[in-house]
This record gives sequence, C-alpha cells and structure tokens, in this order.
Amino acid sequence: MNKIENIDALVLAGGKSSRMNFLDKALLKYDKNKTFLEKITQELDDFENLMVSINKNQNFLIPRGTIITDTIENAGPIEGIYQGLINTKSDFIFVTTCDMPNITKEFINFILQFISHDYDAVIIGHTQFEKIPLSQERQVAILERQIDEITEAIAQA
Repeated sequence: MNKIENIDALVLAGGKSSRMNFLDKALLKYDKNKTFLEKITQELDDFENLMVSINKNQNFLIPRGTIITDTIENAGPIEGIYQGLINTKSDFIFVTTCDMPNITKEFINFILQFISHDYDAVIIGHTQFEKIPLSQERQVAILERQIDEITEAIAQA
C-alpha cells in the first residue's frame, strides 16, 4: 500500500501508567514478541509521518518516527495532543494511544475515509460513530477551559 502522506499519526505514550502499576505502558509486552508501542506503530506503518508523544520523565527508543515531549507536566493527554498538533506537517492528524493494541489497519482506513475539512474531529465512541462539527465559539470555550486546567496543574506542581 502507498504511504499516507497527507495525514500524520500520533501515538500518545505518556502518562503516569498508574493503572499499569506505574510500569511504562508503552514498553509492556503485548505478546511474547512485541511491546504495546511496537504493536501500535506496526499498525500505523502506512503513515509516512509518525509521532510518539511522551512525558518528560520517559526515555526510550521508538521503532520509527519522531518523539515529541510534553512541555507541561501533569497536563494529561491534552498536552500530548497539543504537542502533536504543533509538530504536525499535515492538515490532519490521526490520534491513538499506545495501550490500544487491538486497533487494526482496516479500522484506521475505515476512519480515514471520513476525513474532511468540513469537520474538526471524528470521534469514535463505544456504541456509535459520529462526525461532530465544532463551532468557533465552542473551540474557543474548550481551549480556554483547557488553558485554565493546565494553569491550575502548573500552580499545583
């Protein structure tokens, strides 16, 4: 298959891994041959540009792609997404996490068929599939709330 050139892929691999007994979830074994991160990057190998978002406390090699690092600690996945957005080379970005190893190329290709400049996001829910347009007012409100949350997290650090 041809490489996907107009959409970047982002794997969120940061976080505290508190649900994984504080072991780095990206490096946990998915099966005897691959880590979670190796499995998900394999499924994303059709993307020409791949980014892996990590936090400041992580230090590991990735199978391929570019490592991007959070600049604000304890801001959660929104910081990884933000860093992905400012580092992307494309108009679109496909975002997933490293602890979703059952994602497949077929599923990714299904999602990519809905990419459009008419929508700000395509969000997959547990029981539904919808395109959700976000108004400019809603975008501003969400960004302002996220800035407030990040500012509060910085103040508490």
